[in-house]
Amino acid sequence: MVYYPFRKTVIGKNRKPVRVWYIWYINPDTGARVQRVCKNENKQPCRNKSEVEQFISTLPAINKTEKNIVALETNEKQISVHEIVKDMFIPGSKHYDRLVKYGKNLSKYTLQINRRFITYIDKLWGDLDITEITSTLVDDYLLENEHSGSWKNSFIENMGEVLDEAQWYGAKFQNRPVFHRFARNSKKPDILSTEELNRLFVPYNFENYDLYMMFLTTVSAGMRLGEIRAMRKCQVLVNQNKIFIDGFMRDNERMDFNKKGSDDNPKYRVTVIPDYVMSKLSAYICQKNLSEKDLVFTKHGEPLRKEYCEEALRKAVKKAEIDSEKRIVPHSLRYTYVTRMRRLLSAEEVRGLAGHTDIEMTEEYNRAALPELIQSVSKPEIEQSANLLFK
Repeated sequence: MVYYPFRKTVIGKNRKPVRVWYIWYINPDTGARVQRVCKNENKQPCRNKSEVEQFISTLPAINKTEKNIVALETNEKQISVHEIVKDMFIPGSKHYDRLVKYGKNLSKYTLQINRRFITYIDKLWGDLDITEITSTLVDDYLLENEHSGSWKNSFIENMGEVLDEAQWYGAKFQNRPVFHRFARNSKKPDILSTEELNRLFVPYNFENYDLYMMFLTTVSAGMRLGEIRAMRKCQVLVNQNKIFIDGFMRDNERMDFNKKGSDDNPKYRVTVIPDYVMSKLSAYICQKNLSEKDLVFTKHGEPLRKEYCEEALRKAVKKAEIDSEKRIVPHSLRYTYVTRMRRLLSAEEVRGLAGHTDIEMTEEYNRAALPELIQSVSKPEIEQSANLLFK
């Protein structure tokens, strides 16, 4: 038999995986493996094996030349995508051990994220032979996908890991697939003006008082969303109007270090908040009757999910009727904090409060809104200097 039927999973027009019948054969002249989708008499994909056999009967015979036999023997071993990815990024696997020897970062969080992408790839194309993974296959899928450019680039990076791993299974690529990277969503978060801050931070705008207090604390302390979600009662230094930031939430699991830190270098910091905010926060904590290690902000006793917080702020911003052209997200509150603190403090002082690694990052966050910019230059000495510019 010179035609070989098989089934593989492809992504249909409705973006869902479907099983489709194909045949493959070896071109007797080139030795290349060729595959074709099977079509029934109605020109539709074959639904069962009898239709596949009928399809094959309509195809021309292929002579088994010596070159064809050699090619068949060469391509006899099939290596599925599933076989390659099933143990990737799992501690104790050969893949994991190789990554350790390569000196790659293998934090628990990194493993979890990469494993999610690998599982996703397995679900999409696990039944395919690794040689059937092509640039076109991957690009076509990603071009129709609604995820962000950053997500797609992470997907591509993990596809590269799969191709690297395939070589340890004996896979040889005549032309290794090359994938196109995607532009990231380049628009940075906008900041809030004084008027917008006052309009937004009214309890009425938020779904509940818990969310109001959480975001009020966030902007008052310049905290990251992961930091405020991980904040415990013991971090709130009531008598000193300060918050000790010593943790970060990742996938609803609290890390005992900050976002840019690690177990060896946690990068703890202390930030100062306004008197009236501390008064509200202290009363809120007392009302909750929290223990020292309890998270301050929760929902049904569980940590607040990142997506829930993002959607809550989006609704509050809309309710406050803030300019819809502005990109106001939770991180906008951190940008706003850094910008406003930088008006009165040095870059080095603000860097320490914000927990930035270097001053350049602090200055990158310093993005004054137009009203604040106008106010900052509306001083007699500046106006006088301008009038003397050509004198």
